[in-house]
Amino acid sequence: MFFRGQTLGKYKIRSALGSGGFGTVYLAEDTWIGKKVALKVPHRQSTNFGELLKEPRLLASLNHPNIVAVLTAEKQDNVFFIVMEYVSGETLENIIGREGAIEMRAPSTSRARSATRSTTPTGRACCTGTSARPTSWWPTTDS
Repeated sequence: MFFRGQTLGKYKIRSALGSGGFGTVYLAEDTWIGKKVALKVPHRQSTNFGELLKEPRLLASLNHPNIVAVLTAEKQDNVFFIVMEYVSGETLENIIGREGAIEMRAPSTSRARSATRSTTPTGRACCTGTSARPTSWWPTTDS
């Protein structure tokens, strides 16, 4: 667990954004270039290094506007973490908690696409990992 102001390599922790089955995501600043990034730190650090690389390798192989870009994976001070683009907004879980279930207007093979069409003017959302849980998705307002 990291706290505001702590550093991990060249990244300065700003706040915790959320936590899921794989790990905790933090808002951080790349102190070299002054850019906000999201750091995903797995809960299980003792796992085989090859196992830790599976998720960032999978996500880095994808190129889609609805999937957060993986910038790199690093290990600093014996802590493995994934550096991802930071996208502001609230999670789909928070929206569902506040507004209730999202009506699916048409059958679709992509529930995420249907959900984002229902919740955002642009019909876009971003995903932070390989999970389809509402904590991993949030609608965006960019076009």
